[in-house]
Amino acid sequence: MIDKGEADWGIVICGSGNGVAMTVNKHPKVRCALCWNKEIAALARAHNNANVLAIPARFTAAEQALEMVKTFLENAFRRGQTPASCREKFNYANIKISMINKNKKNI
Repeated sequence: MIDKGEADWGIVICGSGNGVAMTVNKHPKVRCALCWNKEIAALARAHNNANVLAIPARFTAAEQALEMVKTFLENAFRRGQTPASCREKFNYANIKISMINKNKKNI
C-alpha cells in the first residue's frame, strides 16, 4: 500500500518483529523500523524517517505497544537534525570497518 501511494504509514506485528520488518523493507518506499519501546519509535521517525513500525509481540505488552504507536504517529522526520554525537559514532564505526576490510585484504 505504501509503495503504491495508498497509505503514508503502516504497522506490522509478529513474534520477534524481525521477520515482518525484513519482509516489508523489500518494498519500494518502505522504511520499516523494529521498535521495542516508545523512545526507539520516536527516534525511528525523527532520525530515520521510518514510515512503518514493526512491533515484537512476544516481547511487548499491549499498553507498551499502544504507547509506541502513539509516539510513532505523533513524531515527524527532522531532516538534518541528527545529533553530532550520533554522526561521530557512525563515522568512527565506518573508519573501524574500513580498517578491518583493509586488513582482511592483506591476510
